[in-house]
Amino acid sequence: ARAAAHTRLHRDAATLFEAAAAAEPRSANAQLLHAQALMNQRRWADALAPLARAAPLAPGYLPVPWRQAVCLLNLGRPLEAEAALLRCEALDPRDPDVLRGLA
Repeated sequence: ARAAAHTRLHRDAATLFEAAAAAEPRSANAQLLHAQALMNQRRWADALAPLARAAPLAPGYLPVPWRQAVCLLNLGRPLEAEAALLRCEALDPRDPDVLRGLA
């Protein structure tokens, strides 16, 4: 019962953030929250679209390429994930998560 409630909560969050992203298509934050809600459901491929929309809206914001890398790794696309991690490194070469991801 608890797992079902947890799943329902993530599904509801994704639906709400999808509506927010649609209402505010120029909001990088809305796109990023929608992507994160999809990632919480392990919907890696679906999360890439809002991340792609967020990228040009917030080009210097590290969480965007970081989440792209996470999705791409989970989809078995390591070369594309590495490219995303290299974009992260360009934004913040000292970020410990980025350095760990590139190791």
